[in-house]
Amino acid sequence: PPLPPPAGPSHPSPWLNVLMASRSMAHQRLPTTKDISSPPGALQRSQEEDAPPSSEWEDLEARLTVLEAGHVKGELGHPHVHVLPIVQEGVANPGPLGLFAFAITTILLNIKNTGEVEPEFISLVLGYGMMLGGVVQILAGQWEFKKKNTFAATAFNVYGAFWMGLSLWHILADGGVGHPSSTFPEAFKCYFAVFGVFSLGMFIGTLKINRALQVTFLSLTILFFLLLWGVDDPNVEKIAGWEGIFCGSAAFYTAWAQIVNELYGRDLIPLGPVKKNPIKVVSGRKGTHLRVAV
Repeated sequence: PPLPPPAGPSHPSPWLNVLMASRSMAHQRLPTTKDISSPPGALQRSQEEDAPPSSEWEDLEARLTVLEAGHVKGELGHPHVHVLPIVQEGVANPGPLGLFAFAITTILLNIKNTGEVEPEFISLVLGYGMMLGGVVQILAGQWEFKKKNTFAATAFNVYGAFWMGLSLWHILADGGVGHPSSTFPEAFKCYFAVFGVFSLGMFIGTLKINRALQVTFLSLTILFFLLLWGVDDPNVEKIAGWEGIFCGSAAFYTAWAQIVNELYGRDLIPLGPVKKNPIKVVSGRKGTHLRVAV
């Protein structure tokens, strides 16, 4: 079969593992006449017939070397190598999906908090808060677990549950089943304080990731404490609304940058990654050694 495109940093060749396995298997020692019972000379003749000539293996070694360098052209055409298709399984990056869900619902809710639109706008926000801010973020969080991204999985699941809880409470309160926040203002402040502290802890985690997420989580932390303050002061609630729009816009930018950078295969939209010290001195019982970050 024809070869895939040349291998590179972002296009690893699917032929490489197969060829290396074939080379390893071919160089293993075949059984001798002492290992199994057979007529004298029969097994030796079989080995000579099946094994490729040394010149062919040298040719295969050269082809494999070229393949590892990512410059193969044409076809393998080697009689002793049988290449099987390799299916690559995995999960696409769910980060942009979760960030967009968070960003859009945060912006919509805080447009209402600015007081620039009709109060009835909250009814529209609740629907999107339940589905986009809640369900979609939680789904993104589950996919982040599959990718072993603990930080993103925790953030998307917690904020997704936040949106589902907030929407459900509003629906119940509007239907007369629950109580409006005006009946428990001090407890409502505790509600904002808990999520503010949680967001502050997540912001500390972003100090090891990138600047875009740092801006998002720091502004989110400020938003929760402004909303806490705004329980008693409507003017502060309006300020919180504008700050919340900024927070949602930062998350929107982060999601958009991730998608564009992945599509173009380079950092076209800056996220401000945190630079790591490539060399770290580690001391232990076995002495002092250097650890190189790759």
